[in-house]
Amino acid sequence: MRCRLWIVLGVVAISLACSKAETGDTPEPGQPADSAAAVTEQAAAIAAPTETSLVGDWSLTSAPAQRMPGMRLTITVDSAAGAALWGRLTNYFAGNMGTSPEAYQPFTAAIDEEGEIDVSIPATDPDYLGIVFAGVLVGDSIALDTFVLGPDTMTNGNLRWALVKNR
Repeated sequence: MRCRLWIVLGVVAISLACSKAETGDTPEPGQPADSAAAVTEQAAAIAAPTETSLVGDWSLTSAPAQRMPGMRLTITVDSAAGAALWGRLTNYFAGNMGTSPEAYQPFTAAIDEEGEIDVSIPATDPDYLGIVFAGVLVGDSIALDTFVLGPDTMTNGNLRWALVKNR
């Protein structure tokens, strides 16, 4: 929702700025001439996730918490530009078995205007199947509505999964 708000305000503000410039209208008394640009700047600063806020390590969590040893999975977003993200799996341990991150390819993901993000991490090794996440970005977490490990859909049942940004 934050992304949508930012985009809507950005479009409206740009549209207002263009329409005033095209028609030659002057601002209303007491209002600065660049108020549309100021609205755009404020909306971008407050509402949109910044590219740097998305870069970093994101760890998988569940509610209720898993019994140990449980599942430990971390992805790292190496870079972001606009709505695009590039990253890799950096830690994957399930139960008493760890899997090398090299068994998976780097990923590319995108965030849409409503904060929805889809991540697909394909396997490089034919003995492994890919990993898929989908959910909504809210602050420093992604509430997952889809989480698939190979053939297993993990979002069935009573566990709620999220990717949370490590600080």
